[in-house]
Amino acid sequence: MSADDRRWRMFRSRRELRRRSVLAHAARTLTGYSGDLVVIVVVDAGSKCGARGSFVSCFGALQVSIVDGDPVFTKHHEATVRKEERPCVMDRLAALCSGRDVVLGSADPYVSFADRRHLLHSGIGFVETVGRFAGGPPSGLDLFTAPEGTMAALAAGFALACCHRREPIDQARCAAVRAQLTWIAYVRAVMGRRRAEGVLAAYRAWALIEKCRPVRF
Repeated sequence: MSADDRRWRMFRSRRELRRRSVLAHAARTLTGYSGDLVVIVVVDAGSKCGARGSFVSCFGALQVSIVDGDPVFTKHHEATVRKEERPCVMDRLAALCSGRDVVLGSADPYVSFADRRHLLHSGIGFVETVGRFAGGPPSGLDLFTAPEGTMAALAAGFALACCHRREPIDQARCAAVRAQLTWIAYVRAVMGRRRAEGVLAAYRAWALIEKCRPVRF
């Protein structure tokens, strides 16, 4: 190996170490010292499905864990239209949030200031629900929302479905996507631009792999 090749390899190694250091610091900033963050959107309401009334209970989530200094993403989507199955869905929600930092978003569109009441109601309902089911409490809880125009722009920029929905059954269908949009908006709100772009680049790579996964029948 020539001297130039060795210098180039050393330069690439140092650049990669700097990149990983910036990404790891950004990820720690984002997830807190626990190294585990989950962004939740809960839909827990009655809805009309077709000609008959039906209950819908659902949560969508994006879990971000730090493994070897890099963010690892996992999406969750649990739903039922049967009242008797609601405790199972909520128990899974409580287990997912136990010991993790939680960012709670809202399934309802945020168009005017008054729409913030939906987020406050979601926060109260979330605390009451998690307290009733198995598992310890979250290590932290933040309530976060962004204007619907921002969410729509993020959906277009990240090739995600625009989740401007008012009906609970429609909100339940796109709860997992809404959680991802909430996380993206949260990242941009709490982190500097450079660090945010590093974490979001990792998310884009994960999202691309997810889209390429074969559909299970």
